[in-house]
Amino acid sequence: MAKKMVRAGLSEQVALSLEGDFAQGKYPPGARFPTEMVLAEQYGVSRTVVREAVKILQAKGFVETRQGSGTVSLGYRQNASIFDMFGDKYRRPDSIELDQAFQVTDLLFGFVVELALPKLDAKTLGAMRAKLDKAQNTRDLCKIADLQPMLMNRLAAVGGNELNIRLAQATDSYFGMANRILLKSTEDHEFLFHSIEEVLNALEAGEAQAAVKAHALLQTRNRQMIEALINKSYPKTSETR
Repeated sequence: MAKKMVRAGLSEQVALSLEGDFAQGKYPPGARFPTEMVLAEQYGVSRTVVREAVKILQAKGFVETRQGSGTVSLGYRQNASIFDMFGDKYRRPDSIELDQAFQVTDLLFGFVVELALPKLDAKTLGAMRAKLDKAQNTRDLCKIADLQPMLMNRLAAVGGNELNIRLAQATDSYFGMANRILLKSTEDHEFLFHSIEEVLNALEAGEAQAAVKAHALLQTRNRQMIEALINKSYPKTSETR
């Protein structure tokens, strides 16, 4: 049962990332969709996980299988896509839902750090730094997108509070699509790298408040970028809804 849940989680993550590619126009209507083998190598997962992810995309109307053509893109504008849901969820920068989501995430990070800090060891910090270094060196968007949720989830796991662990997963799910779209909308990821580095430095020094402050600055930057993207993508709609 546990393996099945883990696999389902992976397939949903892969599908979510691919939906971000659709939102950015990477797969226009009629384009051939990558094969299972290509996607499995790209995401570092099994072909079974990819197959399940493609089924999710099919159910949402992103792709269809055609005889002799394989899997073909239908384009995100031909269905109620995740990008449309992204727009509905975040469209108004002053929305109560978005404000609460950021507030909850900020509060949660403080609780997570408070519980994790006494239990953090050099091995765990080293593993998180290795993730940061790899993302910086490879500039792989998937690895970069995983940095912030990796930080929250890893610290929540170290703290051992089940509620914090579940809330960390929930915030990752809520902001997951937005973060991927934001990362693809800019080539400047240095602020993210610097912020994660600042958090890790503070944790290493045992300074909980400094870690929370660095994370809060990153959240503020994320909020500003979301607002800018919404206003750019929905200049008229955001005024009328």
